[in-house]
Amino acid sequence: MSPQTAHLRVVPDVAAAPDPPFDCRQAADLLEIETASAAGFAASLPFGARDATLGSENELQTAVLGSRESADLPLTIEQSNYYRNMLRRALTGDAPQRSVSELAAHLADNPEGVWENSWVRFPLERLGGYARSVLERDLQADKRCPGPRRSDSDRFFLRQDGEACLRVPVSYLLKLSLAEAIGDTAPSSLVRRSGERCMRHFLSDNTSPETFSFYPVAADSQTSPGKAIAGETLRRFLLGQFLVAFANRRFGLAESGQEVSVYFAPNPPTRQKRLNRLISDGFYRDLFMSPCLSGWDCGEKKHRYMVLCHQVLSRSQLNAVAKMKEAGIITRNLIVRCPTSAWPTTGPTSASAAANSPRSCGPACPASAPRPKSTWAIW
Repeated sequence: MSPQTAHLRVVPDVAAAPDPPFDCRQAADLLEIETASAAGFAASLPFGARDATLGSENELQTAVLGSRESADLPLTIEQSNYYRNMLRRALTGDAPQRSVSELAAHLADNPEGVWENSWVRFPLERLGGYARSVLERDLQADKRCPGPRRSDSDRFFLRQDGEACLRVPVSYLLKLSLAEAIGDTAPSSLVRRSGERCMRHFLSDNTSPETFSFYPVAADSQTSPGKAIAGETLRRFLLGQFLVAFANRRFGLAESGQEVSVYFAPNPPTRQKRLNRLISDGFYRDLFMSPCLSGWDCGEKKHRYMVLCHQVLSRSQLNAVAKMKEAGIITRNLIVRCPTSAWPTTGPTSASAAANSPRSCGPACPASAPRPKSTWAIW
């Protein structure tokens, strides 16, 4: 016997012991299930129809109603380094005049004065003490550890007509409006505690405002699960309408030509899709991507992640052509003109913040000049 097997021995077969019989009554007693009647049995089961709860998340569409001279979106475009560089390059012949004229026409041709997904700006002094404390906390780099502000906090403040103003997306405006509405109540009151709990359900992630259920909805024998969750969704939507109306009046948005509207919509706005074709993907992200002020402890990191998502997806059409050729779907050589700033979405959501932000470039410079809108790929 080799040294390697000297320690081995044969173990005789051992018959497995039979499982004990299953006692249903004992199991019922352990789970405290009544067995005396059918009604008692159904009511005492550990999981039943009425134990299921439901919740939902909704993305809303927003628009600002106002003139070209008052709404934030056209003002931001016209005051950006991106637009100034477009004008300069067109004047020197480095870029086609058509690129500037089409963008200028898009801004001028808006007789309805509807600017979808535009941010809003209003005097900072309009914020009460409690709402301002909420804003300061959301501007922290890490809300779990009080410390410095986010590195991009300057983009939320500006001076207009010599007055300090706050500039935020509508998705965050809803939370500020709720904070302002409950700010005059006592900290221990039911209204303050309920409002603070509801504020956590107003997210600032994608371009569109997101809200999710204030409470888990339980179905009962009188109402179907679908109707129950629809009722909660409509109550949440109604509160959103109250907050918009309050913000329009309290923050002076309506009187300054920035009346906010929030509504349901299944598709992205046509004008926003048209604007997407007229500007670079980086500038598009800067205009429409939410800064993730609410809903995350480290909002700026979440914001950078959304930038990366958009950068990848905005080039997906270009990458798809190569994959189709590898798969044999495209069998001949092609020259493809791929619009790299298209955001592949079917809803009102757009995307992230810009690497070539007009507020981070400093003075107008060639480095912040608009990139070509399309990429020519030869296969």
